[in-house]
Amino acid sequence: MRWIGDGFRSLFVSFFDFRLVAIGRRSAAPIGIWSHWKEVSSYARSGIWIGKRIRSRPGDGELSSKHTDYLQDDRALAKKTTIREIASKARVSMSTVSRVLNGNSFVEESKKQAVKEAVDALNYSPNAVARSLVKGQTYTIGVVSNDLGSPFNGKITQGIAMGLQATKYSPVIVDALWSKEMSTAAVESLVARSVDALIFVGGDIPVEELDQLRKKKPTLVIARELPEWSSDNYFIDNFAGAYSAAQYLIKAGHREIAFVSGIEGRLDSKRRFEGFNQALEEHQITFREELYVSSDFTAPSAVAAAETLLERQSDFSAVFCCNDQTAFGLRKVFSDRGLRVPEEVSIVGFDDDPLSAYMSPPLTTVRQPVKFLGREAAKAVVNLLSGEPVDSQVFKPELIIRESVTKLDTT
Repeated sequence: MRWIGDGFRSLFVSFFDFRLVAIGRRSAAPIGIWSHWKEVSSYARSGIWIGKRIRSRPGDGELSSKHTDYLQDDRALAKKTTIREIASKARVSMSTVSRVLNGNSFVEESKKQAVKEAVDALNYSPNAVARSLVKGQTYTIGVVSNDLGSPFNGKITQGIAMGLQATKYSPVIVDALWSKEMSTAAVESLVARSVDALIFVGGDIPVEELDQLRKKKPTLVIARELPEWSSDNYFIDNFAGAYSAAQYLIKAGHREIAFVSGIEGRLDSKRRFEGFNQALEEHQITFREELYVSSDFTAPSAVAAAETLLERQSDFSAVFCCNDQTAFGLRKVFSDRGLRVPEEVSIVGFDDDPLSAYMSPPLTTVRQPVKFLGREAAKAVVNLLSGEPVDSQVFKPELIIRESVTKLDTT
């Protein structure tokens, strides 16, 4: 499979419909991942969709014709400059050309200059695939994410791509869509493509399987706490984030606080409830079970959770939501029922979704440093490939105070 041109570096493979989507990058100016998708759409021999048409959304920067014409036909490929042609033009041996191209310093300066001039004149670019076969490296990092359309996963993935920009490595990113089967297929495909290392963004692949992968390739797990691992694991302190949000609500005078969870059984949701409950216990507040409702981190599920909470007719003055999408769903239901936010009920979210600042009223939430996490993960995986150990790290979230919480008069 031919690498897709100078203008593209980061590749996204979707195992849901076998499309390969490229993120455009021109010179030193990266095109934003979520606002500038470039979709690829015609079938190639490799079995992956790599297409010739690039479609931009309104407002996207248009790529020049030299970047859009990135798939050459067979005749153009057949005319690719060879080392033999460079040697002939430079009037040196092919071994001399090889040494120059590989950075060997034991070449006379005059011959080195002649080779460089021939390379420029013939517009030669090295065959990355062939070189990777010789060196035993592909200079690609396999990234297995889940739901790339979500702001959380999207920002982490963007951070990884940004972090790898200054390195010789490029990410190949797969959306497993929270499917165990698709995660397995993704890993098998990435390993078959001989990626040099793997980064897992969240997910629920059993730790035993991750242990086996770590024995074969450098492997980093981020955005998911693995208590069994003391290294190669970067995650957010969900306990601390929820604790700070609950403390803020309590200091604002709230004591009857509902909790809307994320996916049951997920460690991030569990840690958030533990942090929330710890804050209540420190203030001698007993949490009532009827104020706990389950959701799955999505706005539609949150709508059902809000309906359940209201149907129980239990008194509460505030709600802690396990993510901002959940808060959006609750806000809609409360508005439909005529409940004013924050005058009658306060809401706190978790994530700092880009839309949270534009909710009415703007949402108080816990910001996760996800883009920074992605960039740090990129550095860590490069260190792993250099043989350096990578200790596990916990990243601290930050409470962002906006307008969705009111201060109660407790006098």
